[in-house]
Amino acid sequence: MPFPGKRKKLDTILSKYLKASDVSYNYDSGNNKMEVNSYLLQLAGGDSSIARIIMDEILKEIPDTKRKLNKILETGDLGTLNAVNHHMISTFAPLGGNTTIMKMINTIRTIKSSGIENLEIIKHIQELISEIDSIEKTLSDGYIHE
Repeated sequence: MPFPGKRKKLDTILSKYLKASDVSYNYDSGNNKMEVNSYLLQLAGGDSSIARIIMDEILKEIPDTKRKLNKILETGDLGTLNAVNHHMISTFAPLGGNTTIMKMINTIRTIKSSGIENLEIIKHIQELISEIDSIEKTLSDGYIHE
C-alpha cells in the first residue's frame, strides 16, 4: 500500500541508527531527490511496508527487554544477562550490525565473559537502557503507524 511522504520519514529514522557502511545514498538527478537504501530496507527486499512491520516488531519487544534489564539492575543478578543479550541481538539486528545498540550489546557480552567487575557491567546495562529508550522514542515519535 503506498504511503506518500512516509517512506522518506522511515528512511530518515532508519539511517539514524545505521553507520555509513550500512546506508547508501542514490541521487536521482531527474527527480532531484535523494533516496536512502538502508540495511533494514535491504533486509525487507526494498519493501517499505515490510520494513514498517519489522520496526513494529522491534517496538513490541522493547518494553519486555527494558523490564528484564531493569530487573537485572534491581537484583544485581547477572545470571539471566546472557539470555537477555541473545534476545536483544534478535530484536535489534534488523537495524544493522554496525549500529550503536548492537555494539553496546556485543560490548556487554564481551565484558561479561572476560570477568570484569559487576559494577562495570551494570554501568554498561544502564547505558544500554538509555540507548533503547532513545530508539523507542525515535521510532514511536517519528514513525507513523497505520
